[in-house]
Amino acid sequence: MSPSRLHDPSPRKLGLSLEQWLTLFFFGSGAASLAYEVIWIRTLTNFLGSSTTAVTVILTGFMGGLAWGGWWFGKQGDRWGEARLAQVYALLEAGIGGYALLFPLLVEGAQAVHAELYQQFPLLAESRTLVPFFFGVLLLAPPTFLMGGTLPLMSRYLTRTEQVLAVNTARLYSANTFGALTGTLVTGYLLLRFWGQAGTTWIAASLNLLIGLGFWQLQKRLQGSEARVLPPEERREPLSFNGKLIFWSYGLSGAVALGYQVAWNRTLSMLLGTTSYAFTTILATFLLGIAIGSYMYRHLDQRLSARTLYGLLQLILAVSVLLANILMERLPFLYLSLHRELLDTWGGVQVLRFLLAALVMLIPTIAMGMMFPTVCSVLGANTRAPSKEVGRVFGINTFGAMLGAALAGVVLVPGIGMQGTVTLGAVISFSIGLAAQMSHPEWLPAKRLRWAMVTALVASLSLLFNQPWSPRLMSSGVYLYANQYYDSSRSYNLMALERNDVAQAQRSLIWEAAMRKFETVYYEMGPVATVAVMDSAEGKRSLMINGKVDASAGGSGDMPTQTLLASLPMILHPNPERVFVVGLGSGITSGTALLHEPETIITAEISPAVIRAASFFEKYNHGILHDARSTVVARDARSFLISEKEPFDLIISQPSNPWIKGESSLLSLEWYEQVEQSLSSTGMLAQWLPAYHMSPRNLKILIYTLRSVFPQVSLWRSTVPGDLLMIASKQPNFRISYQDVVRRAARPQAAATLQRFGLEPTTFLPQLFLMGDHEVVRYLKTLNPLEQNTDDRLITEFTAPLDMLKDRNVNRFLELPQASKEALKEWVDDLPSTFTPPQPPQDSL
Repeated sequence: MSPSRLHDPSPRKLGLSLEQWLTLFFFGSGAASLAYEVIWIRTLTNFLGSSTTAVTVILTGFMGGLAWGGWWFGKQGDRWGEARLAQVYALLEAGIGGYALLFPLLVEGAQAVHAELYQQFPLLAESRTLVPFFFGVLLLAPPTFLMGGTLPLMSRYLTRTEQVLAVNTARLYSANTFGALTGTLVTGYLLLRFWGQAGTTWIAASLNLLIGLGFWQLQKRLQGSEARVLPPEERREPLSFNGKLIFWSYGLSGAVALGYQVAWNRTLSMLLGTTSYAFTTILATFLLGIAIGSYMYRHLDQRLSARTLYGLLQLILAVSVLLANILMERLPFLYLSLHRELLDTWGGVQVLRFLLAALVMLIPTIAMGMMFPTVCSVLGANTRAPSKEVGRVFGINTFGAMLGAALAGVVLVPGIGMQGTVTLGAVISFSIGLAAQMSHPEWLPAKRLRWAMVTALVASLSLLFNQPWSPRLMSSGVYLYANQYYDSSRSYNLMALERNDVAQAQRSLIWEAAMRKFETVYYEMGPVATVAVMDSAEGKRSLMINGKVDASAGGSGDMPTQTLLASLPMILHPNPERVFVVGLGSGITSGTALLHEPETIITAEISPAVIRAASFFEKYNHGILHDARSTVVARDARSFLISEKEPFDLIISQPSNPWIKGESSLLSLEWYEQVEQSLSSTGMLAQWLPAYHMSPRNLKILIYTLRSVFPQVSLWRSTVPGDLLMIASKQPNFRISYQDVVRRAARPQAAATLQRFGLEPTTFLPQLFLMGDHEVVRYLKTLNPLEQNTDDRLITEFTAPLDMLKDRNVNRFLELPQASKEALKEWVDDLPSTFTPPQPPQDSL
C-alpha cells in the first residue's frame, strides 16, 4: 500500500479522489461553523448583553471549546484505526448539527434560569463577566468541543507518513477556511436577511448531518483494511528548545492575530460603515487571507526550512501591519475617490469595502494562514502521532486567540487605542520572528547577527513612519457623509471659477480641510465604540460615535428631537414617577425628563465612553450626571430590564438608526415584549424613529412590530422633519384630557422647554400630533404582507442599509402636513370645538 491515501484508486469509483471528498466535506463543515458562530453570538447577546465584556466572554466560551476539542481529540486520534477515525468524525459532524437544532430550546431554558438568577440574586446583575461566562461556556463549549476535534482527526485519517502531514493539514485547513469565508458571506448577505436565524440554523445543521452521513458512506465503500496506527508512546523524542520556542510562540502569535482582528474591525467599521454588511465584509476579508495563505503553503518551494519560513512569516506579518497603519488615514480619501465615480451602486459599495479592507488585511492574513501548516511541519517532523501534533498546534493557537480577543477588546483598545494595539502586536511579531531565527540550530553566529541587524533596521523604520492617527480624519464618517464631502469640493471649485482662479485645489485637499474644520474636544476609543465630541466653527457641539453624529447641541439640528422625546411623554403621562431611558447620548433627553420632576430616572448606556463624553454637554443636559434623582448605569438595556424588579411608569428609547448593526435588536418584537413587562399598569413607551434613510415599508414594519405588543400606539412629530416619536400605552382604551395636558405643559420648566422650539402649552398638542391608534392601524393596512422585526429575523438590520445607500425617505413625514382635527378628537377628550390646529414650526432636516 502507498504511504498516502491521496493516490488510492478506490475512491475514484465515487467520481472523486479521497483528497477531493475530504476537501469538499471540510469546506462544508467550515461554512456551517461560521454560520453557527454568527447566530449563536447574536442569540446569546440578546439576553446576556451586547457589551464588549459580555461578547468577549461569550467568545471565550466559543474559542475555548475549539481549543479543548482540538487538543483532546488530537491525543485520541493516534490511538484509533481508520474505521474508528471515520466513525468518530462522522459522529462529530452529526453531533454538531444535532446540537445546533437543539440550541434554540437550550437557550430558552437558559433564559428562564438567567432571569430567575437575577431575581433571586440581584448582585449578579452587577457582574459583567461571571453570568455571561457561565452561560457562554455552558451553551457553547459542547458543540465547539466537537468542532475542534474535526481537523486533527481528518489530518490523521489522510496522513500515513510524516512527510505529508503539513501538506495535508494545509489542504484541510485551507478548505475549512474557504468554507468559513463562504459561510460568512452567505449568512451575512443572504440567509439571515431572508430566512432568519432559525432558517439559517436548519440549513447549516442539514449540511453537518449530510457531511457526517456522506463521510461514513464513503468510508464503507472504500473497504480499506484497518491501518496500523502507532500509539503516542512510539513518537519521537521530546521537543527541543527550538521546538518548544516555536510551539509556545505560536500560541502568542494566535493572541496577536486576534488582537489585530479586533483593532482592524473597530477601525475599518469607522471608515466603511457600521452595518451588518460592512462587518461581514471585514470578517470575510480576514478569512480570505488566511485561506489563501494556507493554500499557498502547498505550492511553496519545500527547500526552504520550515523553521526559517516561520520566522520569515512573522517578520512579513509585522512589517505589513505597520504599513497598513500608515495607510489607514488615507482610506477616507480612497473611499470618497472611488465611491461616486466608479462604484456608486449597492454591489459596488460592497466591492469598494472589500478592496479597502484587503489593502489593510490581505497580506498580513496571508502570512497568518501560512503559519499553521508551517508550524505543523516543524513540530510534526518525524512524528508518528500526527493527530496529536495537529491538535496541539491548533489548540495552542486557538487558546492564544481566545486570550488575545479578551485582552484586545477589554484592555488594549480602550487603553492604548486601535493603532497602539496593532503597533504592540507588530512589535511582538517582530520579536517572535527574530527569536525564531536566532534560535535556528543550523545557523552560524554571523548569519544570526545579519538577521538581527536587518530585523532591527526594518522594525525601526516601520515604527518611525507610524505617526498617530488624526481623530478628525478617523471620525470623518465617509461611509455616511460622502455626499456632504462631494458638495464641499463642488462648492469650493464653483467659488474658484467665479473668482477666475485657475489653480483649483485637489479634491482630496478640500475633503481633508472639511474633515479638519472641527475642533476635537474629547476623543476616546472605548471598549464598545470610538466616541468623539467635536465643535464646529458655528458653535455646534456634536457627539460622534464610530464616525456618525448621534447627538448635537448649540444649533438647530438634534436639539428639538432630543428634548421633545422626553417632554412629550412626560406631559402626556399623568404621573411618571419612575422613568427609564435607553441610551444616554449627550444626556439631553434624560436631562429634559428631569425638568418634569420624576422621583427617579435611570439611564442605561452601554458605552462608558459615551457617559464620559456626556459631561461635555452639561450646559444642555441639566446636570444629568450629578443629579441625585438620576442614575446612569453602564449596562445593556435588555439585560438591565431582566434584572430590574420594580416597574417603570415611562420608558424612553432612543437607539440610533435601524441600519446600524445591533440597533435593530432594540426595535424587535421580543424587546417590546420585555418593555411591556417592565412597565406599570398605566405605563407608556416613547420611541424615536427616523423617516429619513428609510423606505415606507421598513418604517411600517417598525411601527407594526410595536403595535403588535401595545394596544394603543400614536405617532407624533418633532419640529425637525423626518424625526418621528411613537407613544405606546399599555391601556387598551388610553385617551388623554386636553385640559390636563395643557395644565401639565403650563408648568414653568415644561412651558419653557416647549417655547424654546416655538411651541405653546395650549397649542403644542395638535402641532405635534400625527396619528392616533385608529389612523396608525389604517396606515399599516397597506403593509402586505404584515411583517415584524423579531430577534430571529431583524428585517430592518439588513434592508435599511439599502434604504440609506439609495437615500430613500418617507416623504409624507418630511413635509410636516397639518394634523387632522377629526383624528385628534378620536384620541383627545375635551378638545375645544372651535379649536383649529396651527401649522407646526419647521426646522431644517
